[in-house]
Amino acid sequence: MPHPFFASIHRTWRQIGRHLEQEGLPLGLSGTEAHLVSYLTVYGPCPVGQLIDAFGVKPSTLTNILKRIENKNIVARRKNADDHRSYVLELTPEGTLIAEQIHRRLEIFEEEIRMRTSEEEVEGFLAVIAAMREVARSAGKEEG
Repeated sequence: MPHPFFASIHRTWRQIGRHLEQEGLPLGLSGTEAHLVSYLTVYGPCPVGQLIDAFGVKPSTLTNILKRIENKNIVARRKNADDHRSYVLELTPEGTLIAEQIHRRLEIFEEEIRMRTSEEEVEGFLAVIAAMREVARSAGKEEG
């Protein structure tokens, strides 16, 4: 396997999305939509640019996702008071209830993972992820 970290992360990300979808997500949300809604539970309201950075998607891809969940009355987009060229996303009251359901499912998912791993394994995993972020951040600084 030429890139074991990245291949594993991509495959696992897709599998987590499929797992969530198989569990039956509210309003027929996709796994990616559910991740975004869950993110807003913790970090919302937030600018659209923050979501682009957090999810590593193109603006056009994020726009399509946002349109779908806006049409389901889960999120609302409003002008950013700090930057009138951008928008801030926030959960609607209905979206907050849905986000809490999704967030709880992710908590259960993490609990199941922790039951199958040692604290040392979790710490090692988190250390690898932190190193990946650090390398990615420093590479981005070198480009700029």
